[in-house]
Amino acid sequence: MISKRFVAVVAVVFIASSAFAEVVRSGAMAVDLEQIKEVPRSGAALPKVGGNLDSLLVNSTFESGSMAPWVTSNWVISTISPLAGTYCAEDYGNYSIEQFFGPVDVSQITTVGFWLRQPDVAIFAVDFFYGASDYDEIIEAPPNADWNLWDYTYFLRASGSLTGIRIWGYTGGPNGPTYIDNALIFAGPTVAFPLASDFWTVTSSPYWWNAGDTVWGDRDVPLASVSRADIALKLSTNSLSDALGGYVDLAFQLDGSTVGTLHVTQAHGLGYVMGSFTFAPKTPPFELRYLELNTVVPGAGSMVLDAVGESWVTFSNDAASSLLFYDGFETGDSSAWDVVVP
Repeated sequence: MISKRFVAVVAVVFIASSAFAEVVRSGAMAVDLEQIKEVPRSGAALPKVGGNLDSLLVNSTFESGSMAPWVTSNWVISTISPLAGTYCAEDYGNYSIEQFFGPVDVSQITTVGFWLRQPDVAIFAVDFFYGASDYDEIIEAPPNADWNLWDYTYFLRASGSLTGIRIWGYTGGPNGPTYIDNALIFAGPTVAFPLASDFWTVTSSPYWWNAGDTVWGDRDVPLASVSRADIALKLSTNSLSDALGGYVDLAFQLDGSTVGTLHVTQAHGLGYVMGSFTFAPKTPPFELRYLELNTVVPGAGSMVLDAVGESWVTFSNDAASSLLFYDGFETGDSSAWDVVVP
């Protein structure tokens, strides 16, 4: 089954006499770039990188510099203008990266999306699998050459179980590269935290470098209990220096109990700090808190946390909320992805 969000007049593709056709192919679809017309989009916005988080996806920003455990014969790790941090994934040609996982009922999925950039603005395809050979293919045309968010949360089937995702580059036309970053699939309710309206006690506000700096606020989710939190914490300033020993250890707490710790370094840049923590079941509503555990070495920098809604926590009562392994390619390795050559 194939569905298309961007409609192409496919017949034009095969008119040999057309002097103006610019035929490109991605996945199973071939279209003339001159004939693509955009259909209105809908869906919630996904934060850069780690994003809307139930980040079930680990390594969502490729910052490890390798693709493992994704498997690919053509997509590679790239340092060319990533969305955030140092790395993203790159492809030339109509090749795919794909990953399958245990069936997840679509009613449990709260976010599906990724960021993509095509400097030459062509097309790409994305497939969502509901079985070994049962999938929907969506063909897309980026609106510009910049990084663009593609949120498919509201384009999944109304029922069934999602089992995999496949993303394609393209061939034909300008024959340029395709870059992706922060591929995310979340299952479970998500809240934005922290926000400017929460309670902040930061000694050198807004700069975090002192032990005891903290932000807290109350949140509720529609679950009887939760036992997992997937975090994407956005940094709006990061001057931490590895060379000078600068880092921040940040405890994430629920109702005063630390359930996990984030280790923030220079390498995170202005991207996201990701974490997934499991714990004994807790009943919402509860107080969420970030608490700095260390004082940064004098002169080794500081950080500022985003407060405008680009940081997220996704809750679930399933210890395996992240559906894709190394979703953002932060390991720099693609060994968990298979590459398909059409």
